[in-house]
Amino acid sequence: MEKYQSSIIIYGIAACLALAFATVHDMKIPSNRQKSGIGAFQVGKETGILPLVFKCLSAVPLLVIMALRDGVGTDYSSYASDYKIIQHGGTTHTDAGFQALSHVVAFFGFSHLVLFGICSVILISGVYALAGIVENQLAMVVFLFLASFNYFISFSLISQYTAIGVLCWAFTCLFRERYFFATVALLVAGSLHSSSFIFVPVFVIFVLLKKIPKYGRLITGVVLFASVVGSSLLGILVPTLLKGTRFGGYLTDHKYSSLKSGSLIVICIAIAFFMVLVRLLVEKSSQDATFQLLLIVQFVAMSLSLAQSQITLLFRMIYYFAFFAIIAIPYTMQFIRSRGMKTVVRCGVIISYLVWVVLFPFSNNDYDVLPYHFIGL
Repeated sequence: MEKYQSSIIIYGIAACLALAFATVHDMKIPSNRQKSGIGAFQVGKETGILPLVFKCLSAVPLLVIMALRDGVGTDYSSYASDYKIIQHGGTTHTDAGFQALSHVVAFFGFSHLVLFGICSVILISGVYALAGIVENQLAMVVFLFLASFNYFISFSLISQYTAIGVLCWAFTCLFRERYFFATVALLVAGSLHSSSFIFVPVFVIFVLLKKIPKYGRLITGVVLFASVVGSSLLGILVPTLLKGTRFGGYLTDHKYSSLKSGSLIVICIAIAFFMVLVRLLVEKSSQDATFQLLLIVQFVAMSLSLAQSQITLLFRMIYYFAFFAIIAIPYTMQFIRSRGMKTVVRCGVIISYLVWVVLFPFSNNDYDVLPYHFIGL
């Protein structure tokens, strides 16, 4: 790792600045959220200029590193090559929405760097918007975004993580019950990466949880059971469903076999166990539709992680669901009333993720995020 020392310093400085400003945001900005119902958290919206200023200051370092990279990420060169094809009037393997975005950028004569910059803005802004649904825990969300390696994976899986950025906006609107805008955002995400449409039933489930809360426990229980049992059927269903699509080739491509992660299984199980434990110990959590949906999402992530031994391609689908642990963990922590216990949980999460990200993704240089190069340097 010594040869990557300068790159690690660059990432470290950006992370420290982002976390520092996020911490100031959490310490200095008073909460204006109200509780609704017994123990249920109302998803609020911060008002005033100061929250926005500190959020922007926190986001800038991450955005700069992401948008101004050059050749960093396994698929970076592939996307750059695809963009050149589009500049010359051709088509690529990417979905219609991402191609349309590429055509718009190419129409104005910009290079692929501008396209990647736009994608960076979409993802980072989506993450920070989604962070607004939890009370003064921006620093934890930012930490999890970095330590879960999602920030770095986005350097490579550009179209998928651009779609995830839009999904963050979609979930933000969904949790605030702005269903029209949530639907529009979901459709946009699906146009950028068609696999995003897997969240259509997830959105429907949330509406059901809100509209018929008396059946919330039943709905959640059925979905959780189905997600666990259904994982055993994926080995049959997925190859059939993807046959003839652009994803079908990934099923037999052995280069993806190295991306299967046993450590990812452990993380997904641990998060699901933590949320179930809170659900069992804190009765009030069962009245919160947002918590129940995040619990479902993390259970799906766990089920997919267990099934990836059958189908390597599932690691791409795991990212969709496991990504939202960055909001599921802080949201769940809101139900822990004991300050001491909350501190213990927070420290446990931080230490666990730091150990994991150092021992696995960074040590293996997953997605070729090392060394880092700025544009033109």
